This record gives sequence, structure tokens and C-alpha cells, in this order.
Amino acid sequence: MCGIVGLVGQKNNVVEAVVYGLEGLEYRGYDSAGIACTDSGDTKIICAKACGELSALKAQLHEQPISGLAAIGHTRWATHGRVTLENVHPHFDCSGTIALVHNGIIENYHELGTMLKAEGHIFKSDTDSEVVAHLLESILDRGLSPKKALHELVSRLDGAYALVIMLGGRSDELLFVRKRSPLCLGLGKNKSAVVSDLVAFDADIEKYAIIPDQTYGFLRMGEVEAYSFDGFSAEITYTPHIHNASSRDRGGHAHYMLKEIYEQKGIVHRIVTALNDLGDEWIKGLGYTSASQASESLKKLTHVDLIACGTSYYAASLGAFFLRDIAGIDTSVTRASEFAYNPILMKNRLYGVVSQSGETADTLEVLRALKRQEQSVFGIVNVEKSSMAREADGFFAMHAGPEISVASTKSFTAQVVVFYWLALKIAHSKGLITLQQLQASEAELLWCGNKIEETLENNKSSIEHDAAWFAQYKTCLFLGRQESFILAAEAALKLKELAYIFVEAFPSGELKHGPLALVDQNMPVVVFSSADPLVYQKIVSNAQEVKARGGRLVVFGFQDQTALLNLAEKSYCVSGFSSYTQCDSLLGPLCMVAAMHYLVYSIAKVLERPIDKPRNLAKSVTVE
Repeated sequence: MCGIVGLVGQKNNVVEAVVYGLEGLEYRGYDSAGIACTDSGDTKIICAKACGELSALKAQLHEQPISGLAAIGHTRWATHGRVTLENVHPHFDCSGTIALVHNGIIENYHELGTMLKAEGHIFKSDTDSEVVAHLLESILDRGLSPKKALHELVSRLDGAYALVIMLGGRSDELLFVRKRSPLCLGLGKNKSAVVSDLVAFDADIEKYAIIPDQTYGFLRMGEVEAYSFDGFSAEITYTPHIHNASSRDRGGHAHYMLKEIYEQKGIVHRIVTALNDLGDEWIKGLGYTSASQASESLKKLTHVDLIACGTSYYAASLGAFFLRDIAGIDTSVTRASEFAYNPILMKNRLYGVVSQSGETADTLEVLRALKRQEQSVFGIVNVEKSSMAREADGFFAMHAGPEISVASTKSFTAQVVVFYWLALKIAHSKGLITLQQLQASEAELLWCGNKIEETLENNKSSIEHDAAWFAQYKTCLFLGRQESFILAAEAALKLKELAYIFVEAFPSGELKHGPLALVDQNMPVVVFSSADPLVYQKIVSNAQEVKARGGRLVVFGFQDQTALLNLAEKSYCVSGFSSYTQCDSLLGPLCMVAAMHYLVYSIAKVLERPIDKPRNLAKSVTVE
């Protein structure tokens, strides 16, 4: 979950470019940051480190500049060791001539550390990463070449890791290692780079490559030498790099999250257009190679298992409703961290993995385990060059664009839209709906896309006014039924992430089975309604139960639901949904989503939380 950058350049100014790269990677961790560099012919490695966000390191570099022809940098999300200066990367060996940055976890660090301490190595940090520097020192001290040393190093490390290593006196090259943790190479006119994510590359990088898994090698100016873990030459395939500086721009908004909330309307239209442009090739997203294979397989398909974490889990949960109700396929959703303990794999099943980054460690490990069992797996990802996109049998791109804020907003919406579109296509392929019905449903989806922003704007002033009222409470209950419960659960996750308020989401029918004991005049209860008339009536009954116990009732509902809205102390409405009589009630949560996001954003803003970088979290969870 850390971000790493390594650069080799022709001029003595690569530190600036490393800082630029770290700015793009800070979403991966912002507990601390550090840089090390070395100059031509100098065995000395210079280092600068700071706890806190990258801005602290930038201020230090402004006061005490460092420079070199090669540099490595790191932004940290702490896994081993507290946030202290001693634990900030880069880490060094005993002699100070080996420096490295690391993303991932070294699982056998304790055994290795014990052995190295017995040999006389002195450790300065509590991290698993420092063990690697000392182990490499121990190997090189035996007179091995850097290539042979790397080969032995990877044979002795257990875990998932990406490493970039600097050797003093070798300012013309960096060493790199990748095992089950993302790492990319970039080559340009005046520099070569190795980074955790493409967003770290600047405009000088002309082409890039995803380093194959279980690869180590050497990065030099304009050239790469790479080997697989078994010692054979590894093929590196490059793609032209197009720099997109606007992805780092907040677009005039106070926070990235606000920018991304407002991007949701356009995303719905972009996704539907892009997916329809696939034509008959859409079946390849599910991993099928031909229409006949897809038709035969979908007829036999008895079950879909969706696997995801966090916000993607809730998007997949809505996807399960769509696949069951529209496509007639029994669908289950499992958190990736729990799926690993489910050994039962059935025939005629299709597995789907869902991740914004395509690098989520738990989900990626499930994908790999399923592939080892020769199961069919498709993905829904935002990053089209990600590990999941490459390793799944097929994938559907979310077309959401870069998402910088740690709390996912537009990615949730994008995943929901992809699932709805996919359910329609499968239903049509199975003969459950006609082409005319499919096109009408797509039109409804686009209509809901417009409603996303309209609902936000119609309720914006009320939300801003109410945010301070919400901010005074330390706990809340969020309720919903069927598809609206999924939105309630996602909203609860967002309020925990951003406002640090403890929220629990329940299906409202479970109130009488325990949660109602929590309800009193000091408990806000937020109810997310459903556009389904039968479900709505049940929600009204649950809301009356809350009111009877003195609960502070807040409602996200639809304009004509007067019985529910009249019970609420505060309410936010979607207008015109029921009058659009053909619209699928399953799309109700989609219309509410941006208003929900804006409420959470506004509460966090009142509480003066770091909205784009909430404490203890990181955007891309690349460790299990």
C-alpha cells in the first residue's frame, strides 16, 4: 500500500522528478515520506525523511536540498512499525551503501532478522523492509555480483513485495524486484523510471511497461535488463505513454472527492457508450471467445460468485440484485478476505472479481487461486493495465478515470452501472428480454445518470445546512431494505472513513431483532427508501417504529413517498422517479448516490477532517 519511485537521469535533478512521482502516489499512503540519492562516482548515499504527509518532506527539501543522478523515493502506509522517523523509508544496510524502498510484506522477516542479528547486523527500525537491506548486504559481502545477489535474495524472501534498490557508487543504475506487488518501468529521453503506478510518471516518460510478476533486474538510462526468478531473461513489452496532467487537477473544487462526486453524471453516459461500442465483442469481457461459446455457457450457467472488498463489495452486492432479477442468475457476493477460506468450487459457475485499482491484494489472491483451479474468472476494474485486467479471462473497464480521493465515490457508481449494463446484456443473450426492452432499459440507465446530479443539486442547500446537526452525534444507525440496504451499508462505510463517526447499517426488517434497543432521542437513524411499492410499505412501518422510540429520523426517499417523508425530521428527495413509470426500481439507489456522498462530505468538512486522506487508510490496498 506504499508508493515507490526510482529514477536514473542524465542531469543532477532527478530528486524533483521523484517528488513529482510521490505526489501522484500519495494516495497509496501518507504516514511518512523519504528520498535517497547518489551522484556519479560517489559511494555516499544522501537521504531526507519526514513523518506525516509529503508536504513535510517537501518543506525539508526546500530548506536542505539534495541532488543526484539517481534517486529513490517512498510514501508510506505503515504495516510493520509505528509512524516514527526510524521507520521511514528508504532503509539502509549497516554500511550505508545500500538503500531501498519497499511496498508489500516480507512474511519471513522475523526469522531473517534473527539470523542477521546473530551475524552482527544492527537494525534501526521496526520494519520488515530493513531486513531486506541487511540480507542483501550479507549476500554481497560474499563477493557475489549484483545479478547473482538479486537471484539469491529473491530465493530467500517470502511474501508479496516490490523493491527498488540503490547501491552506493552506482549512480547509473537502480535494481528492482517484483513479486505479487505492482511495479512499472518507464523510459524517456532524459530519464528512466520504476514506479508503483503509472500516475507517477511525468511528461518526459515516452513509453512504459508493466514488469512481469516474479522478475528482478536493472534500470539504467534508456535501458532495462530483466530476469525471471529462475534466472532466465525476462521479456519486457512497452506501450506508448500519454501523460495526463489533468488527473491531478482538482478542477476548481476544494477537494478531489468533491470533483469526483460531480463527475458521476458524465461517467454513466461514458460507460454506456463505451460498453455498447464493444458490439458483439462484449462477451470477451466475461472470458468467452465466441458468441456460440457464450450462448452455450450462459445457458448452462447456474451461479455467479462475485468477490470484492470495501466499496467494491457493496457495488457487487447491487450487481447481485441485477444479475438475479434481470438476468435470472443466482448470484452470491463474498468479501475477498473471507473467500480464501471457502474451498468449495462448483461446475457451471462463473466468478467475478471487482476492484477499482485492479491491484487489491485480497481480491487478486482469490483470482489467482481460482485460476490455479482452472475456474473461469472475469473482472470489473478501472485500471485497464492492472494485474486483475491482465490475469482474468476477460474484464470490463469502468471508464471512471483516475480517482484520487481515498474514499471511492465515482468508482462505486461506475461499478454499479457496469453491473446493470452487464445484467441487461446477459438477459438479452439468454432470450429473457428483447432488443427493444434492452434499449429501453439502457435509456432508463442514462436517465438515472442525469438524476444523480439533479438530486444532488436539489438537496445541496439542505445537506449543507444539516451537516452541523449530524456532526454533533458520535453514533448513527443506517437502514434500508433490499437494494436500498446496500446503499445504506455503503453510506455507513463512507461516514466511518471520512467523518470517523461510528455507524452501523442494518436491513430495516432486523430492527426488532436487536438494533431497536439502541434507538432513543440521541440516535440519528437514516433510512434509505426503495422505489419498489411493496418494499416501500415495509420501510414506512420500520420508520414508524423508530419514531415511536424517539429516534431522530432522516430519510433519503422519493418525492411522492409522503407517508415516509412526513415522519422524517430531515429528508432528501429524488424527484420524478415514480412518474418515470418504466424505470426499474433497482436503479433507485443510483439516483441517490451523489446526494449521499455529498452529505458525508459535508459532515466531514464541518468536523475538519482530512477529506481526501482520512487517517489510517490508503487508496490502493496492495497488502493482505
